[in-house]
Amino acid sequence: MDDTIQKLKERLDAMGFREMRMIALSKFRYCNSHPNHQIVFNSNIRFLWPGKFQDLKIHMCDINLTKEGVKLKKLANEFSCYVLVAYESDIDFMWPAAIIAPRVTGQRQRKPRSNRLVETKGGND
Repeated sequence: MDDTIQKLKERLDAMGFREMRMIALSKFRYCNSHPNHQIVFNSNIRFLWPGKFQDLKIHMCDINLTKEGVKLKKLANEFSCYVLVAYESDIDFMWPAAIIAPRVTGQRQRKPRSNRLVETKGGND
């Protein structure tokens, strides 16, 4: 498991996720320029493996989940772990802002049903 955590730390550094990370100098301006984005300032990010006694936490990391949630989903799938993003005051991860689950392998994806009507050509009009 230690090897997995070390690889995860290396991937996080490569993606720019690290402790004390700031995405903007002015939180007010950043929120005004991204009004429809889900942003968590001073977040705590936890990578959790169910049934294991080890996890990895990143403290005080600003994150724009709208832009960077895809990166976290890729990490969750790659390392088969859950990613919990919590607000600054929620250090116990009781009310996370986001929970990103890994893709379950071995399950087939269902094809979405089409709601379109099939057009047929009439023979005798």
